[in-house]
Amino acid sequence: MTRLNPEQIKIMKDELTVELADWLMSTYGYSPSEALDVLYTSETFERLQDTATGFYFQSVGYVSSFLKNEVENALKVFNILKNPKVIENLNMNIHTSIDDSIKLIDDYYEGFSKLEKYPFEII
Repeated sequence: MTRLNPEQIKIMKDELTVELADWLMSTYGYSPSEALDVLYTSETFERLQDTATGFYFQSVGYVSSFLKNEVENALKVFNILKNPKVIENLNMNIHTSIDDSIKLIDDYYEGFSKLEKYPFEII
């Protein structure tokens, strides 16, 4: 079995980074700088950079499924949080962490069916 050297792994990571940025641009209509900003700040990119995960060796389709989940969850939270009624009802303030905010939102919507849980338009 041939092992990849660190330079080969770096090249694979870089190539997958380009492919993921292209995927973000074509899927969500992001500009190149927006796509890179989203990608570089994602957990998926952190995993890609961690050689132990083996993400660099996977297809763009497989890795983009993780990125898609992150982006779409972020869009849901963003759309929920821009609703003033939700903010008012949750009594949120600037010191609330993201995890706490998500938990509050989930608690707020408890009892709704899955389809009604995020009734706001996703941009």
